[in-house]
Amino acid sequence: MSLAVTKRKKSIIVLAWIAPIVAIIISSSMVFSHYTKIGNNIEITFSNIDGLDVRQSHIQYNGLNIGDISSMKIKKNNIKQFIVKANIYSEYNYLIKEGSVFYKVSPTLSINGVKDLSNILTGNYIELIPATNDLNKMKLLAPQYSFHGLDTKPQKKGVLVHLTSNSGDFDITSSILYKGLQIGEVITKTINKFTIDYQILIYEKYRYLISSKTKFYKMSPFELKASLEGLKINIPSLQNVLSSAIGFETSQYDGKVKFTYILYDSKDVIHDQNSYTPPYSFTIKANDILDTDFIYFKGVIVGKIDAVKITNDLNKVTAHIKNKYKYLINDSTIFYKRNAVKAKLSRDGLKVEIANMKELVMGGLTFTTPTKDKKLSKKEFEFYKDIDKLYVEGKFQFTLKVKDNYNLTKFSKLYYKNIEVAYVKDIELKEDIIITLEAPTKYKYLFGKNSKIYLKGATISLEKIENLSSTVLGDKLYLIVDKNNSFRSSYTLDAINPDDTHYKKGLRVQLKAKESKNISKDSPIYYKGFEIGEIYDAHLTNDGEFVIFDLFIQEKYRDILKKQSKFYKATTIDIDASLLGGAKIKMGTAKAMLKGGIEFINESEKDKNGNIKIHTLAMDGAMFELLEKIEK
Repeated sequence: MSLAVTKRKKSIIVLAWIAPIVAIIISSSMVFSHYTKIGNNIEITFSNIDGLDVRQSHIQYNGLNIGDISSMKIKKNNIKQFIVKANIYSEYNYLIKEGSVFYKVSPTLSINGVKDLSNILTGNYIELIPATNDLNKMKLLAPQYSFHGLDTKPQKKGVLVHLTSNSGDFDITSSILYKGLQIGEVITKTINKFTIDYQILIYEKYRYLISSKTKFYKMSPFELKASLEGLKINIPSLQNVLSSAIGFETSQYDGKVKFTYILYDSKDVIHDQNSYTPPYSFTIKANDILDTDFIYFKGVIVGKIDAVKITNDLNKVTAHIKNKYKYLINDSTIFYKRNAVKAKLSRDGLKVEIANMKELVMGGLTFTTPTKDKKLSKKEFEFYKDIDKLYVEGKFQFTLKVKDNYNLTKFSKLYYKNIEVAYVKDIELKEDIIITLEAPTKYKYLFGKNSKIYLKGATISLEKIENLSSTVLGDKLYLIVDKNNSFRSSYTLDAINPDDTHYKKGLRVQLKAKESKNISKDSPIYYKGFEIGEIYDAHLTNDGEFVIFDLFIQEKYRDILKKQSKFYKATTIDIDASLLGGAKIKMGTAKAMLKGGIEFINESEKDKNGNIKIHTLAMDGAMFELLEKIEK
């Protein structure tokens, strides 16, 4: 065999091996290219698909192909609409979010010129407008896989929402209003079997007003509503009267936008659907109640009598409370009937009460709930024809433990808001002194487990004179009320002659000074000339070297005091005299001149880089030092 023939055979064998390898490489690259492009499959619904081609048309964003059209077909339940299925390349999946808008780009010829003429050769395509240009905000949006496409580019940027309605009262460019302000408009209007479908655009800057809980409704030019309360006529703005408009309300802002919403016929339809829940039904054994009576609370109808069954003794009355008012009653609730006119004579004088006119005309009963924290489980409630008899007959007792009797006597009073709510019935000496007090049942709800009792006796000082009568009539007890917890039957005296800040909410810190000159208890605390607190106590340190002042800063000003704040004595009178400039006299407030006082300042500091340091807030119990002012 010749050498040439041998070489030819070897070349054929090499080619036979190389060809499959090249084919594998090419096919692998094609498969790799295909799978790297596979991303989200989405559906876009259009009213027409003229010019779109599965092989030629693409999904684009600013001239870049980001996806392919995989199929186009007629919508099954509406032959006037078309579903375009597309695949968005995986590297652009992050663009497909709630609020993204797709529209068809076609060549147009108008008096304004020719637009997108190149599409005649390349074919129409679908353009994407992202929900937002902010990548950080885009990451927070939920993915969306079904969209309504537009035939033309929207004039304004925003989020597209689909509304379905039973009527066609609205046209393209009808307004979407929020508190009289246009925040969107109707883009398209189509018939879908027996409903009318609208596509609306909510402008981008108002997108936050829409959520998955939003409900849209037709805004009527005039609203006429009659009820037991009277006749209500509502006339909206002139814009609503002259043009059709869609309103909406959002009960909860969850940041999510739904693809489709129902367009309700009116706002009342929404409220009726949302508000109805079964009422709370119960019975009362009572006479003199009619099945036409209503149940009132502070003049508002909260329930109704449903039926009255006559018996030999007391009639059995069936009634209900509307669900939204159910929180007003519990197992301690007592029902009673208001008298048309009630006169009450007491040591405070003559008190006349006249029932609400609505109650007099329509008839009804009302109720009281003495204990607020009880559960609601009863199905039969007590009824009193005269509620005052319950209060006169009902009394309760509780005890108060004190270390010393001070100036308390039998019949000493306990006050709440300067109203007598209890009196001392007995004083007994045990390990401590136990004082028994008695109060009417109607005040029992005031004595929750967190209530506090304090004592005030006669106070005579330069600052004030208080309770001078207690030297003769005895000291007075005062109540700090807790209405939200269960009844408590025993107390320990919480404080004696507490300062004015004792029960106030605020910031409490201390100030160390070398002396107390021009500063005393009740001296004010100033910041930029405003009084924001006071000194409520003072004492010496154990070694007697320093005075410690207890400072109270009002709650609303507590964030002004910083850990780095500096305290000085408040200005009383400063005189600055010179030979040429004359004399300058600076006077503080009258209160500061009479009672002394302190002030503090917050100086800005810079770090080594020249940035202003952020000061930390002062905490309760923080200690400050009173500084000497350095004259400039």
